[in-house]
Amino acid sequence: MTIEYTMRFPVRRYEVDRFGFVHDHVYQQYLEEAAIQASTAAGFGPQWYDEHGTVWVVREITVEYLHPAGMNDELEIRTWVADMQRVRSHREYEIYRLPDRRLLVRADADWVYIDRARLWPTRIPAEARMLFSASGR
Repeated sequence: MTIEYTMRFPVRRYEVDRFGFVHDHVYQQYLEEAAIQASTAAGFGPQWYDEHGTVWVVREITVEYLHPAGMNDELEIRTWVADMQRVRSHREYEIYRLPDRRLLVRADADWVYIDRARLWPTRIPAEARMLFSASGR
């Protein structure tokens, strides 16, 4: 079973350069927000992580820019967990422009689950592993 999360939003004025295209670093903010929203939708929101003293951090990210997004474009991000190990999760992403559904960006990120008090990787909770281990596309 694939647990895929989808979110839609418009490109905002402050996210584009003087040529009207989304700044490269903004795409990474989109990806991070999609991961946070996907986790929240699965029952693991910011409050859950605060209560457990943990946080996810990006260890490595690869972004393939295929086509630019511009001012007022409506975007859709799809994300899913492709692999989950003891302390790491591999998440994949696609960003589309609507309504033509043109694929603009493909990305993947390795996330590490961190104990905030020790600032050290810690085991991903069993309930999260069970929920996301059946993921993948």
